Amino acid sequence: MSVAKPLYSSEGNITCDLSSLASDTNLLAGRASTAIDNSVSRFDDVMVSGRIAGHASVAPTANTTIEVWAYATRDATPNYVDGITGSDANKTITSANIKASSLRLLWSTLVDAATGRNYDMPPTSLADRFGFMPEKWGVFVVQNSGQALAASQTNVLKYRGINYESV
Repeated sequence: MSVAKPLYSSEGNITCDLSSLASDTNLLAGRASTAIDNSVSRFDDVMVSGRIAGHASVAPTANTTIEVWAYATRDATPNYVDGITGSDANKTITSANIKASSLRLLWSTLVDAATGRNYDMPPTSLADRFGFMPEKWGVFVVQNSGQALAASQTNVLKYRGINYESV
């Protein structure tokens, strides 16, 4: 009987400038990352993780939310969902229904009423969220804390590829 043994790649950065990302009450206006092309690396799965820092000097509103969503190309062109371009850019999703049906939630956290708090996103399987590993993918980050995120580069999103070897 063979067993699948995970082989991990080195860590890669997801290009998504979250510096001073504005709060959006509706959780629709956020930041989309540059797309990552899996047709070259051909990972069986990718673990996405990160650290998102709240505003350094102004307290956010307690029990608000930070969300990290995943997007994928919908065809070989590539065309992405709801006008996402595959580039690191601000983006407003059309509606909560479009967000829920076109993107996949990777992680969500409630915000504390503390300044400068770091929120750590644990490694989360991209293939698990889509049911397969997308050819091209990226993330979309949105928050409604009532304050912008930290202006510093303490905001970081990373990925680590996994291929499975039968042993």
